[in-house]
Amino acid sequence: MLTIEAPATINLFTINDIYNQTITKIKHKMQISYDLSNVKEIDTTGVAFLLELKSYAKKVNADIKLINAPTHLHELSKLYQIIL
Repeated sequence: MLTIEAPATINLFTINDIYNQTITKIKHKMQISYDLSNVKEIDTTGVAFLLELKSYAKKVNADIKLINAPTHLHELSKLYQIIL
């Protein structure tokens, strides 16, 4: 299993680098844990990124688990009525 640590900030300004680095890492892995414990700031772009990660993993037959999500991320996902 591959564990990827999320950066502290996932937003409109950081998403391109984060997306490219993360997709490259999960292309050939079957099981991935994306550790969100470091996330201090996330906006709607970041939430969309997490949903895209799950979608991409499904396309390449990988299983991705979002782990250690901070409270503010749970609150944001509830606001948008989505399950991460």
